[in-house]
Amino acid sequence: MHSARRTRLLYGICIFANLGLLAAAGLAASGPLAGWPTSALLVCLLLAFSASTLGLVRLFAIPKAVSTTLSAALRQFEPFAQRSALGLSLVDLHGRVRYINPALARLVGEDKPQDAVGRRISVYYPEAQQRRLDEEMLPCLVEHGHWEGEFELLCGAHARVPVEEQAFLLRDGRGLPRLIVSIYHDLREQRRTEQQLGDEQALHEQLVGILPGIYCVVDESGRLRRWNANLERYTACTADELSGHLLADLFEPEDGAEITATLNRALSTGHAEVDTALTQRDGSRVPFQFSAHRAILGGRIHLLCFALDTAERSRADARLRMLGGVFEHSREAILVTDAGNRIVAVNPAFTTLTGYQPEDVLGHDPGLLSSGTTPPALYHGMWHELHRKGHWEGEIWDRRKDGSLYPKWLSIDVVRDASGEVSHHIACFHDLSERKEAEDRIRHLAHHDALTGLPNRRAFVARLAEALSAARIQGRPLALMQIDIDRFKRINDICGPAVGDQLLVELSLRAADCVHGRGAVARLGGDEFAVLVAGAHPAEEVEELADTLLQRLRAPCLVGGEVFELTASIGLSRYPEDGDDAAVLLRHAETAVQHAKAQGRNRLQRFALGLDATSALALLQENRLREALRAGRLLLHYQPLIDLDSGEVRRVEALVRWNDPVEGLIPPERFIPLAEECGLIDAIGAWVVDEALRQLAEWHRQGLDWLKMAVNLSARQLESRELPQSITEALERHGLRPSHLELEITESAALRDPENAAQVLTRLNGMGVALALDDFGTGYSSLSHLKLLPVASLKMDRSFVRGIDSDPEDAAICAATIALAHELRLNVVAEGVENAGQLDKLKRLGCDLVQGFHFSHPLEADRLAALLGGGARPWLNGEAAAS
Repeated sequence: MHSARRTRLLYGICIFANLGLLAAAGLAASGPLAGWPTSALLVCLLLAFSASTLGLVRLFAIPKAVSTTLSAALRQFEPFAQRSALGLSLVDLHGRVRYINPALARLVGEDKPQDAVGRRISVYYPEAQQRRLDEEMLPCLVEHGHWEGEFELLCGAHARVPVEEQAFLLRDGRGLPRLIVSIYHDLREQRRTEQQLGDEQALHEQLVGILPGIYCVVDESGRLRRWNANLERYTACTADELSGHLLADLFEPEDGAEITATLNRALSTGHAEVDTALTQRDGSRVPFQFSAHRAILGGRIHLLCFALDTAERSRADARLRMLGGVFEHSREAILVTDAGNRIVAVNPAFTTLTGYQPEDVLGHDPGLLSSGTTPPALYHGMWHELHRKGHWEGEIWDRRKDGSLYPKWLSIDVVRDASGEVSHHIACFHDLSERKEAEDRIRHLAHHDALTGLPNRRAFVARLAEALSAARIQGRPLALMQIDIDRFKRINDICGPAVGDQLLVELSLRAADCVHGRGAVARLGGDEFAVLVAGAHPAEEVEELADTLLQRLRAPCLVGGEVFELTASIGLSRYPEDGDDAAVLLRHAETAVQHAKAQGRNRLQRFALGLDATSALALLQENRLREALRAGRLLLHYQPLIDLDSGEVRRVEALVRWNDPVEGLIPPERFIPLAEECGLIDAIGAWVVDEALRQLAEWHRQGLDWLKMAVNLSARQLESRELPQSITEALERHGLRPSHLELEITESAALRDPENAAQVLTRLNGMGVALALDDFGTGYSSLSHLKLLPVASLKMDRSFVRGIDSDPEDAAICAATIALAHELRLNVVAEGVENAGQLDKLKRLGCDLVQGFHFSHPLEADRLAALLGGGARPWLNGEAAAS
C-alpha cells in the first residue's frame, strides 16, 4: 500500500512539473495565467492524466512534441484524460470548479462533468471535511505547493466514497498562485480488501483461541513463533519466556527428545505424531497426544503443532457418560431439537408421559405434541423470550399419543455453539395433572361448605360483590335473603351434632331445590344460610320465593327414625333501596332476620331503616373512634411467631387495640370495619406501621436485634400508590432495614384493584420488604391469583387450623395447602394454634411457623420483651402461654 502511495506521489510530481511547463508555454503565448483560455487549462488537465495513465516516458515525450500550439497538444491527449480511471479537478482560488473529468464525475454522482463547472468544490465534501480543506490542505499548498491525504466525497444525498487526494498549486510567471489541480484515487476496493484481510485475520485468531489443547507454530529449528493461550496455561510461562524458545525444552529431557524426533519426522514426511506428557511446575504430568504438520508460511517451512490433553478428554468423556445417564434416568421428560427445531433426541420419561416412541417423533417438529388449545400468542411470546434471554418456562397443555390432553410445566433452554449460533433447544417438562386436581379440590374445599357442598360465606360474599357490580352497570335490582333455622342449637344439644348435621344437609337440599334457576344458595355458617336473587325480579316475586322457602323448610324431616318439624326466619334486604355494598346488604339482612326472630320466628322480615337499631350506636362509635385516634387511645399488642424447626421466635405480629375508657380493650374486629367505612383506616394504618417500627427499633436497642415485625395492611392502604414511599420514610425514621419488616395482606384486599395492588406490592418487594398472604384459603380465587402476588409466606386461616386434629376435611385442606406452598417455595404460617394436638399435626405436615394462644396471647411490649429476653425458649411446649 505504501509503494502504491509513493508511485502516485511521483506521478503527481511529474504532473505538476509538466503542468508547470505548459503553464510557462501558456504565459509566453498568452500573457498572465489569469488570461489562459479554457483550451490551455484543459491541456494542463490532459497532461496530468497522461502522466498517470500512460507513464513517465510518454509524459516527458510530450513537451518535445508540443512545438506548435497548446491546442494541438490538447487534441492529442484529450482522449487519454477522458478514459483515465483516476479522477481529476481544476479549481480556481475562489473554490470554483473549472473542470472535472468523467471519472471524478462518477465519484461525486454527476451525470455530466460539465454540470460541476462553476460550483464550489466544497459541495462534494461532507461538512466536517470541508474544514480540513481550509485548515489543512490550503495552508500546505501555499507553503509546499503540494498536499496529499484521505478524504470522503459525497456521492448523491447519502453515499460517501473514500478517496486518496493529491493536490498541486499552479503559479503564474510572477509566482502568484492561480489554480489547484487535484487527483483522486477511489479507495473503496482497497478498503474492501483490507476489511476482508482483517476479517480473515480475526477469524484465524478466534479459531486459534477456541482450539482445544495446545496449538503452536515452530520454525525448522523447532523454535516457537506463535502459540495459543493454552500453551502459556499448561507451562505457566509468559509470552516473553516462550518467544524463540525451543519447543522440546518445555518437556522433560526424555519427552523433549521424543518431541524433537517427531518434529524431524514431520519435516521429512509432512506429518508425525506421538503420545507424550508435559511435566508442570507442581510436578504433575499431563498426558498429551502430540502431532506436527509441515506447512509453508511466508515462503519458509514451518511446523503446525497440536497437543490434545488426553486426561481432559477422558474427563469430558466421563462427563458425557454421566450426562447421558441423567438424560436416560431423569424422571422429567426431556426433548432435544436442532437449530431447525426438529426433534433429535427424547428420553424414556418422554415416552412414558406422552406415549410416543422415539421413532414416532425423531425428525419431526415438536408441534405434533400440541393440544391445539394453546393460544398462538403464548407460542409467540415463548419464542420471543427464547431469542431475547435464551430461556422460557411456563404452563401449557399438550396432547398424548392416545389423544388425551394434559397440562404440563415446560422449561426450554437455548444451546449455542462456540460462535454464538443456536445449535439446539433442550425442553424439560412434567405432568401437572395431579397438581391441577389437588388445586381444584383445595379450591372447592376453600370455597364450599364441607358438610352441605354449598358455597361458603367467603364465596358468597365474593359472588354478591360481583352481582352488585353487574347490577350497577345494568341498572337492575338485587335481593339478598338471610335464613336462620329457628332453635337449631337446642336440637344439636339434645340430639347431638350428627343428627344436626343430617338436618342441615336436608334443609340445604330443600333450599337449593326451591331456589334453583332463580338465585344462588350458600351456607354462611352454623344454621345460617343466604340466598342471592339477581336480575329484574319484582319485589312481589322475591317475597313469594321467600314464602315458598318458609313452607319447604318447615315440612317434616325424617332423620334417624325421628321426625323433626323445624321453622326458619328470613331477613330480606334489596339493592339499591337498602344499600349499595355487599357488607351493608348482609348486615341489613341480618338485622332483618333478628327482627323476625324477635317477632316470633317462622316469618319473613324486610329490612327498613327503623329496624336498624344499631345505626345510632354505629354513629356514636364512629365519633368515639375519631376521638380515640386524636387522644392516643390506640395501642399495640404483639404476638410471637415460632419457628417449628428451632423453636425460636423469629418475628412478632403487631395487633391494634382500642383502649376505650368505658368498654376497656376493644379488639380490632369490632372497630376496623367501622374505620374502613368512615375513612379512618388510612390514619390508623399509618399509625400502626409507625408505632410498630418504633417499638421494634427500641427492642433492637435492648439487644433483641434479631427480631422482625409483621404488620397487617388494610385494603384501603393497599390502594395507595404512596404506600411504598411512606413505608420507606417510616423505616428510615427509625433506623431499620426493609428486611426487618413483613407486611400481611388478605387476597380480598389485593383483588379490589389487582393491577394497582400488583404494582404496589412489586415495589415493596423490590425494596426488600417481605410480604405474606393472610387468611389464605378463605378468598374466592386464592390459587388463581397467588402466582400474581410477590409473597414469600402464606398464613393459613384459623378456621382450617381449628379442626386440623379432629376434622378430616380441615386436615386435608391444611395438608394440601402446605404441600402446594412448599412446591411454590413459600413458607407456611399457621395461625390460631390453641392446643398440643393441633401443634403436633402441623409439625407432621411440615408447617414452617405457628402462632396462637397455645404459645402466647397478644402481649404488651414490655411483657413480651421480658419473655424474649429471659434466655429460655419454652415456646413449643406452651409454657410461655402460661407465663
